[in-house]
Amino acid sequence: MRFFMMLYLVLLSFAIKANGLAIEPMSITVTKNNVSNVIFYNETNEDYILHSRVTYDAAVEDKCRDAPFLVNPPIRLAKQNTQTNLGVIYLGRKKECEVNDLYFLSVSAIPKRDNYQNVTIDVPIVVTQNMPIVFN
Repeated sequence: MRFFMMLYLVLLSFAIKANGLAIEPMSITVTKNNVSNVIFYNETNEDYILHSRVTYDAAVEDKCRDAPFLVNPPIRLAKQNTQTNLGVIYLGRKKECEVNDLYFLSVSAIPKRDNYQNVTIDVPIVVTQNMPIVFN
């Protein structure tokens, strides 16, 4: 009996949910004039300001540097213990610019600070995730 009780307690400790920040999916598939949705999970006790934008690879030719994407919304507040939806709209582009892993959705999570009056120094850490955009 004692063995089963110990086994139960050990297995119960593995079932504890980890909290943090997450983005789903890790790769974004786009089609012309279509919206691809990205979900940002904030499972912390802090609010975050999200800054979303589309970036490109450094090896991109000059004619393909203008990102043919619209991110909706580009700046958004992610409240504590919520999930937030972001949309990536593909506006269309020349065929020679449609190469996989050329463009990336970059989402930065900036911790929100309300009070700067305290005497301690507080340095927020900005978390940035880059997800490749794949053409369909």
